[in-house]
Amino acid sequence: MRIIVDTNLWISILIKHRLRKLTAGLSDGQITLVVCNELVDEIIRVFRRPKFSGCYSEAQLITLRAFLDENTEKHIINGAVMGCRDPKDDFLLELAAVSSADFLVTGDRDLLELRGIGECRIISPSDFDLLLRGMDAPGIFHDIDCSGLYRKSFPQPEC
Repeated sequence: MRIIVDTNLWISILIKHRLRKLTAGLSDGQITLVVCNELVDEIIRVFRRPKFSGCYSEAQLITLRAFLDENTEKHIINGAVMGCRDPKDDFLLELAAVSSADFLVTGDRDLLELRGIGECRIISPSDFDLLLRGMDAPGIFHDIDCSGLYRKSFPQPEC
């Protein structure tokens, strides 16, 4: 199963120390993470925001970058306009289209409303976990509350 994980979910995975759960799915071959340079750059850029400064060291960000470089399937996108209500999310839709990913996992309402693009289903983290449990695989996102992830102003993270 090939999945794209939205940036804010990466933030939650790392702050809640869930990377081990994600890597378990990768190690048994059930999940392949799909990325593009734009997604990896955004993940690192968001982690460098002042509100996350106490959460991770530069060395940990380098380790994260190495993890993403070594454990993902990379695709090139061209910056196509995909028609998302939030144009900043167009790159995720383009990635879904060019990569033939099975799922785009997100809590972003603008993306979830689309329900899919091509063969890629756009689903919430809780729906993705239900899908994993149906395959007798452990959930990854089961206790991540997405309600605060996609607001203009975020509360200070608990690192």
